[in-house]
Amino acid sequence: MTLILGNRDEIEDMSNSSSVLLTTVLKLINKYDLHDQVAYPKHHKQSEVLEIYCLAAKTKGVFINPAPVEPFGLTLIEAAAYGLPIVATKNGDTRDIVKVLNNGLLPLFMDRTPS
Repeated sequence: MTLILGNRDEIEDMSNSSSVLLTTVLKLINKYDLHDQVAYPKHHKQSEVLEIYCLAAKTKGVFINPAPVEPFGLTLIEAAAYGLPIVATKNGDTRDIVKVLNNGLLPLFMDRTPS
């Protein structure tokens, strides 16, 4: 499994919400002993995004956007365009995107407002 969690250098230099999310992911990887089953590269180039979407679709992956609010959802539209099912928050424009594309899930556990 590969998790593309954005580009980063040091966790300490990330925004608070991004560092909290990454730390949560790392704790879950540790809790379920997934160390040898999960890759989470620190960097990717914009020119590689198409290949990432295609590989994820080919291997029956899922695009998950864990942001508490998604004001526009361009990455959701891009992922769906390459055949990836999407999972995102109900907050923001994601409801319309999923409805129009008929591709995705807006789970309750992600239905929260930012603090």
